[in-house]
Amino acid sequence: MSISSRNITLSFRVYVLALLIAGGSSSLLQAQRAEPLDLNAPTDEQYAFLSPLLKDVEVVSLAESIHITHEFPLARLGIVRWINQNSGYRVLAFEGSPEDMWISQDDFIKHPDNASDSTSGLFPLWNTEEMSSIFAYERSTWSSSHPLYITAYDIQPGTSRGTQGPSVFGLLQEHLVQYAPPPSGFNAAAWEAALTPLIGACGNYESSEEEKAEQAIELLEQWIAIAAPRVEAAYPNLPMHAAALRLIPQNLRQSLALCQTVGGAEVSQRNWRTYKQTRDRLAAQYALSLKMASPNRKLILWAHLSHLFYDSEGKNTSVGEILHQTLGPRLYTIGTFALGGGTIVLFSNPNDDYGYTRVFGISRGIKAFTTRHCPEVCFTDLRHLPPDSPMAGPQRLWFEATPMTLPLADDVDGAIWVKNVHTPHLRVSPLLFLIMVGKHYVPAAVSLMVLFLVLLLWLAYRRRQRKQPRIDRS
Repeated sequence: MSISSRNITLSFRVYVLALLIAGGSSSLLQAQRAEPLDLNAPTDEQYAFLSPLLKDVEVVSLAESIHITHEFPLARLGIVRWINQNSGYRVLAFEGSPEDMWISQDDFIKHPDNASDSTSGLFPLWNTEEMSSIFAYERSTWSSSHPLYITAYDIQPGTSRGTQGPSVFGLLQEHLVQYAPPPSGFNAAAWEAALTPLIGACGNYESSEEEKAEQAIELLEQWIAIAAPRVEAAYPNLPMHAAALRLIPQNLRQSLALCQTVGGAEVSQRNWRTYKQTRDRLAAQYALSLKMASPNRKLILWAHLSHLFYDSEGKNTSVGEILHQTLGPRLYTIGTFALGGGTIVLFSNPNDDYGYTRVFGISRGIKAFTTRHCPEVCFTDLRHLPPDSPMAGPQRLWFEATPMTLPLADDVDGAIWVKNVHTPHLRVSPLLFLIMVGKHYVPAAVSLMVLFLVLLLWLAYRRRQRKQPRIDRS
């Protein structure tokens, strides 16, 4: 009888252990599932798998490994739509300038039918049809119970298509005066001149200009204190328009802090590692302030992977690293990656070099997994991967203009895989687009192909010349 009891007890323990193992394995296997995404026939419901993943999350970061593609914006727009409608997210902040974006949004709110200018607050490289669809969605929500507001979180004023350079400060004045007069004794020209050193990556900043810049920001703060309540009253369904305006002085102070650290050096001689570290550290602080000002204290970030990844190897400070240290599991970062195809990429940020390239060199394990489980586009959760997952450990991935090795599952929480990326639908020809946004950079492989074709044409011409009959002039 005692033996039987012990056998029953042992069997029961084995059974419970088996259930626990099965349950754990099931969750691990679930984490490796590939959720298919159809960008050609999108439905909001295909993103329903996000709800349990983001249950206790307050900041969702959408990181792109390539800036200029057709697929990446569309895949993330589906995420924005779902969490805006179902998870209480009301603010989307792009990498870029809050001052530029506030001006653009003020125009867009007043003239919502002028969709062609909706993206004017973004970097020039993001002015594509795919990106404009995000603003079209924003507009569609304004009369709903979940209005979305688009802003920016970065600390580089004067960087958008519509407000390049010092024009951002003149346009900011033009918009503010529609809501309230400037402070007594305000000198527009002097005010602009005092803030102009903050633009152009602080290349023309000098420490002697610090006091004038601080005084100009204080004047702006006084002006905004009067204007912001009137903005709020004008657009009661979009309270973030006034909230974003109130945060502009803080943003400019952080731009000034950036210039105090790295300003004055020639751009070609600058230590861009120090610039990025300082920029991302200050931008992370601003992003947290933006989160606190947002409805439900939730925020969506949209930026390059180099800013939003967690920097688990400690090689460079990133916004994502600081947010991850601050928020822990309340932050969920989704990286978008290409497995093949080709598109326009940024080859050199300091030199503003753009060009076309093909995507190659992806880790074999990821290629094999996506070949078996992923259609053209899919999502995988990376937070709880089994040790033998093809996505665990360092991975070879395409990063803007070259393949790089990253500890994928340590740097992001989820991944969108696109089997073949393509160039976006541009409002101008690709060549003209490259000329507009930067220098037209031609990779060495393309240069060799062009030289080879020229050589073939020259040889064909020489052969034709030899075959022509010679005229006897004797």
